[in-house]
Amino acid sequence: MENNSLLDVLRRSIRSAPKSSAAESASAKILKAVLKNWTHFHNLSPEQRTPEVCLAVVKQYGLGIRWMNDAQRTPRVMIAAIKQNGEAIEHLCDAHRTEKTCLIAVTGCGWAIKHLTGSQRTPAVCIAAARQNGNALRFMSAQQQTSAVCLAGVTANGMSLGFVNDDNQSEQVCAAAVNRDGQALMYVLPQFRTESVCVAAIAQNHAAMSHSPLEFLTDEIVDAAALAHADALKYIPRERRTDHLRRLAVGAHGSAIRFLDGDGETPELCLLAVTQDGLAIGDICKTMRTVLLCEIAVAQNPDALALLNRGQISEEMALAAVKRKPSVLPVIPVGKRTSDVCLAAVEQDGLMIEFVPDELRESAKFWVAALTATPRAAALLRASDFKKGRAGSDAQLLGHLKENWKSLLPHLNAASINSVAGALVKHIESEDLDAGTVQRDRSEHQT
Repeated sequence: MENNSLLDVLRRSIRSAPKSSAAESASAKILKAVLKNWTHFHNLSPEQRTPEVCLAVVKQYGLGIRWMNDAQRTPRVMIAAIKQNGEAIEHLCDAHRTEKTCLIAVTGCGWAIKHLTGSQRTPAVCIAAARQNGNALRFMSAQQQTSAVCLAGVTANGMSLGFVNDDNQSEQVCAAAVNRDGQALMYVLPQFRTESVCVAAIAQNHAAMSHSPLEFLTDEIVDAAALAHADALKYIPRERRTDHLRRLAVGAHGSAIRFLDGDGETPELCLLAVTQDGLAIGDICKTMRTVLLCEIAVAQNPDALALLNRGQISEEMALAAVKRKPSVLPVIPVGKRTSDVCLAAVEQDGLMIEFVPDELRESAKFWVAALTATPRAAALLRASDFKKGRAGSDAQLLGHLKENWKSLLPHLNAASINSVAGALVKHIESEDLDAGTVQRDRSEHQT
């Protein structure tokens, strides 16, 4: 009896013994691979698609449940799938679309309601969907769009008012929509465009003025909008654009003149615009751009030069511009880049030497000014600059390079090192410079 009893114990032990370590290792590797990249799931056999593997997949990609059979779709797998992506509920059968699973789905993704039908769209589910994504209203029938559902939707997204059935609009729903997004006023039915709704919409978004009845666009409202927003005139109907309003808008924002569209664009307004913002010159009709207007625009903002035609740029204008902002030199027509204009630019920003016409680069004074203002300009030196008769053979520039050799060295690239060092070594006899020092410094820097 004892022996039989012992045999039974051994048999039970064998039956209950853990799987081989090899099998465990293979299963662990599969799970690890799927956790790293769920797409490995496609390469697994049905036997390898264990509950743990399926769960790991849907936690990364909820819609992956579509590739699983009924046996693999355990309750844990289904819940995890719709939590990761509410639209995964499309792949659940009706028996598993309980109010609980439907709520989980639409709470994470309001659009998931489009996969639900009939009794699955309970009031609680509809409200949860609308609250998560107001645009979920588009998938609901007029009966499902209760006042609470509509309020939840437009509170989440004011523009979703466009999906509210006309019979379900109310002043309360419309007010909630425009408080969220003033532009929703475009969807408000005429009978609900009351003064309070329109004022609330404009306060939230001044662009709503284009959808408001004229009687609610008071002087106070349009004046406040014109002062606060450069594009206010774009949304104010022409009937409300008084001379006072135009002056107010353009005086506050010069760029507002672009929204006049030729409506009342007077010389006075043009002057007011460029005085406030020089770049407004680009929005003024070309026939209105007088010499004085262009000069005032450039004086206010040198970048306005880029908006003028070649014939509108004078040497005096270009000189005044580079004195204030040397980086505008490239936008000045080459024919207007005179010696005075270029020198004024490089004296403030040596890197502008790159845009100095070649015939002026031959003069050493431009290079001395550039290197003095910006040592980094040394990187722009070219071998051609050291040809006989060019700037690089001028004693003034060579003297400057010799005196500042150490400070200029870090800013030289390989080509400019060769040019500068070569020029200095070549002129050692006349400059009494140690050729060995120059060549050593040059070699060490290149290394």
